[in-house]
Amino acid sequence: MVRLIVETPSGEVEEIEKSLHEFGQVIVGNKQENEILESKFDVERLQMKLEMAAMELKQNDVFVAK
Repeated sequence: MVRLIVETPSGEVEEIEKSLHEFGQVIVGNKQENEILESKFDVERLQMKLEMAAMELKQNDVFVAK
């Protein structure tokens, strides 16, 4: 299980537990973020993290190719 702990600006804490397999399905494109997460905020947050990771990987490829 993977546990995501989200603390809102108002101080509320929300815990989300999902299996690593479910997150893996999102990473490889077999599922959409909103299929495993209920909160729009969490969906957007995961999308942003995945986009940042993709950019970092792309940048690393540029450095390796040089």
